[in-house]
Amino acid sequence: FFFFFFSEIFLGETFSFYMSLKNISRDTLSNVVVKAELQTANHVHTLKNSENNPLPSITPGATEDFTMKQVIRDEGVHILLCVASYLTPNQGRRKMRKYFKFKVQQPFIMDHKQTVVGEKVYIETSVENTTSSTLCISSIKHIVNEQVYSVERQMKQEKHYLGSQCINNYVCVLNKKELGEEEQQEQQQEQ
Repeated sequence: FFFFFFSEIFLGETFSFYMSLKNISRDTLSNVVVKAELQTANHVHTLKNSENNPLPSITPGATEDFTMKQVIRDEGVHILLCVASYLTPNQGRRKMRKYFKFKVQQPFIMDHKQTVVGEKVYIETSVENTTSSTLCISSIKHIVNEQVYSVERQMKQEKHYLGSQCINNYVCVLNKKELGEEEQQEQQQEQ
């Protein structure tokens, strides 16, 4: 018996789930093997495989519970496959499979605009919350080529809350550095 419930799942979250296996028969089941896999278009993540260490037995009415976790690194359709196989006294080896399909989405959309004014570059980053709940953004940092630019103004490293379907804009100001003689020669060679 498997029970499974999903809410929204987003890229970067830790997917945690609880699996409960209950013997609802009148017989004691033996050599019980439990497997759980999280499948994506590109990967198969084994979350549980007790093949090398099966449960010796599960008596009638008894349950075995398992908790598993996996960081979600792929966007798109995911399939959680749960399998329990066991020996029965009369029917031999039996197997039960359950599939749970769900979609993983990006929690936000980012867009950049840059404007050059003299020696300064203004970078505006728009962050849109695509979820149905509020996001907590702990930091946004623009990473720049420090040989060419110095950061004049970066977003403060403090928490920001972004409501559902809302957009916030963050501005970073860069100053172009003076190139030394060696750096100017490297830049000319690249061109």
